Amino acid sequence: MDGQSHAMSRLGPASSVSPNPAFTILRGTHSTIMLDKGVPVHVVAKRIGDDPATLLRVYAKRTKKADTAAANVIGTLTKGVL
Repeated sequence: MDGQSHAMSRLGPASSVSPNPAFTILRGTHSTIMLDKGVPVHVVAKRIGDDPATLLRVYAKRTKKADTAAANVIGTLTKGVL
């Protein structure tokens, strides 16, 4: 359970407080950008109050920049081998 969900669950089912969709979108964008910029997973997870496994499952989206970086790493590793 992520930090926001955990906090909301402590309020109980009778609570009239609901998660703010804008906050959820901002949180996801923030997490994805931080990961894309190379910030370690455990650091981003701590910032947003999540477990690293949850962060990777939910927010680590495959972006064009990340995909290009991965392709470059593979290209460098296989240079002269293939």
